[in-house]
Amino acid sequence: HQLELQQHQQHQQHQQRQVVVSDSEETQVMRTEIESLNRQVKRMQEIMQEQQNALALEAKEKAELLEMLQNERRERDHEVEQLTKALQSECNARADDVRELARSLQAECTARASETEQLARALNADRESRADDCQDTENRLFRLEKMLAALEGAPAA
Repeated sequence: HQLELQQHQQHQQHQQRQVVVSDSEETQVMRTEIESLNRQVKRMQEIMQEQQNALALEAKEKAELLEMLQNERRERDHEVEQLTKALQSECNARADDVRELARSLQAECTARASETEQLARALNADRESRADDCQDTENRLFRLEKMLAALEGAPAA
């Protein structure tokens, strides 16, 4: 019975050695696989970190560009506003000049119209006076012709 027990123990030890050997090989395979997976994970983390850094840099560059564009837009808006104010002032000044010129021209036209009217009255009065003078001269001429005819037709004395 003892012999059986010994054989049984030997058999178990042998199996344990095989299990230990098997476990040891399996463990080594698993460790190799884990190390490979760890290297892959580490490489993926490095790639992700590189991509994250690249994206962060790109985002920073875009933010800087956007800020530059916004600053330029503000400058342009300010320039346009200043130019608009200057043009409005210039337009207002020109409109004032035109209104003043219109008033001046209106006053000049009114004065010329008044002068023309006075001149027309004077010319009309002069024409009427000349017409009256002409009529008087015609009447005198007519009387003189009558007198001349009467004298010519009268017997000589």
